[in-house]
Amino acid sequence: MNVLKSEKNKDLVSQLESCQLCKCCQFRALSGIYEDRYAGPSVTELCTVDVDIYTGVDSEKAPTLTCPVCFGILQRVNEVTKALIDSLTSSGYEASSYRLTASIPLSSRVRERILEEKLSVKFKYELKDMLRSYLKEGLRYVTEGNWSKIDYSMTAGLVIDVGFQHIETDFERNTVSDLLDKGRVGQGNPNSNPRGGNGKRRRSDGNKVSNSQFVAIMKRIPKHDFIACFPPECPKNSFTIENITISREPVYISGRYIKLARGMSQTPWILDGVRKGDLSVEESVSPPLVCLFKSESSKFSASGREDVDVRMLGKGRPFVLQLLNAKIVSVSEDDLKAVEKQSEQSDVHVNSIKIDDSSCMETRRENEMEKKKNYVCVVWVSKKLKSTTDLAALNRDEDLVIKQATPLRVLHRRTLLNRDKIIHSAKTEIINDHFFILRLCASAGTYIKEFVHGDRGRTMPNVGSLLGCEADILQLDVESLVLKGE
Repeated sequence: MNVLKSEKNKDLVSQLESCQLCKCCQFRALSGIYEDRYAGPSVTELCTVDVDIYTGVDSEKAPTLTCPVCFGILQRVNEVTKALIDSLTSSGYEASSYRLTASIPLSSRVRERILEEKLSVKFKYELKDMLRSYLKEGLRYVTEGNWSKIDYSMTAGLVIDVGFQHIETDFERNTVSDLLDKGRVGQGNPNSNPRGGNGKRRRSDGNKVSNSQFVAIMKRIPKHDFIACFPPECPKNSFTIENITISREPVYISGRYIKLARGMSQTPWILDGVRKGDLSVEESVSPPLVCLFKSESSKFSASGREDVDVRMLGKGRPFVLQLLNAKIVSVSEDDLKAVEKQSEQSDVHVNSIKIDDSSCMETRRENEMEKKKNYVCVVWVSKKLKSTTDLAALNRDEDLVIKQATPLRVLHRRTLLNRDKIIHSAKTEIINDHFFILRLCASAGTYIKEFVHGDRGRTMPNVGSLLGCEADILQLDVESLVLKGE
């Protein structure tokens, strides 16, 4: 159904044409008069107003007047499409799908409100929605090469944002703010309150609000005030493209790392502006993957962390690497295996790495709280060890609940709390008269060093109190993590 040619809409169409609206905006203005969504034109129907939009508008056919509502954006979609193609071609991104966003001049919403008030119409379809539909079609029909094969998807990781501006009418959005600031809101609307919760007048800066917020602000301005301040004149100039931004949402890489060296922090360690240590786990894991995916940067996070002087052994500690604005995504399993193989030449080995989704971040957090850890440490005691019976108080298969206050060594950066932790099992092996190996399984968050030496009585019971002597720890390793479901 062509609502522009309907006899029912003849007079209204004539009024819209007299206001010099383009055909697309006429459709948008008429679309709101249909109660039944099936009776009015769909967005797809709106996008078939002018077939030249897909094949390119010749300069002779180009509109001579700029639409006072869309500022020519819907009249010259072919120009926008061409600019998009040029940006995509030179961007270096690869993708199987994409999605579009658009930043429309807020003054276009001012123009829509004027016509809605004057002509009793309703712009049911937003300008940016209609534009997005046009551009999807434009890219599908015009694009050549690799970009002709990608699909549009609302969940795509590759985001193309087109920012439009119309300098000639920029003042209109600020006029909306001025109306509020001058206290004209409230004349005819006793429920309006231009003041904030503290009673101070607040300025609604049109430059800093979203599209929906701006519309809400306009609704607070009475009809007679609004129309008086905004004559809907046809602009002399068309829109300009302020920017085309192409970006990709984070690519998530999950895996595990094994740390074989002591003296290595998990992330770069900067203390009072001075770098501590030569290399961190993050700086070992991230660069090969950043290079492989050609990402701008990365964010590293792991399921807990071991101390600088503690090794991480076994299968390793789970980690997630967020690759920011990656240009390459078609990375094969063999490519990832090659990264794992390369890591074996360093002190930090990675394994089980794979491309994941954002849910892996929640899994990492859950593992951090619910896992158990198996440790091995070398312990010194002040008393002489004659036989295994001297360590009988430590050897156990049943749970031992200990109470730990926040250790003195981390109290400067951690909240002072008393926590109940569990030693699930412990096994000892004598080395000589004063040294033995202690293997134990403990709940997440247990401070093992403090369990050994007692932290001046802040951890009870501890190895020293259980054996009735002084105790200290010489070396500590994490042998493995026992994750939920393992």
